[in-house]
Amino acid sequence: MPNFIDSYDYSNTVYDCDSGNSISEGLKAERNIILCQNEPNPFDNTTTIRYYLPENISEAYISFYDEMGREIKKIELNEKGNGKIDALTINLASGIYTYSMVVDDKIVETRKMLRSK
Repeated sequence: MPNFIDSYDYSNTVYDCDSGNSISEGLKAERNIILCQNEPNPFDNTTTIRYYLPENISEAYISFYDEMGREIKKIELNEKGNGKIDALTINLASGIYTYSMVVDDKIVETRKMLRSK
């Protein structure tokens, strides 16, 4: 299994997936689960995935899959609210990958990303 995520961190800013602008505190309580498209896409060695999780969920994680649908990495999202994952993917082969956000045992969204070299 390739070493997909060499490092990641979380942020305390909620971002609008379309505009890239931060969302004000007043809007956070009204937001649903958000999984943004990774940026940049396609990417070379690093990419960022932003997300938002409301306070009322029990469990959440993001799973990454290769072109054959095999899970290559699972990252638990322990903090509610907003965050981001910065993925360092140096050991990952070029190709199309997917990532899915799973919340309370349900896949809520899946997105594609392209690793180029």
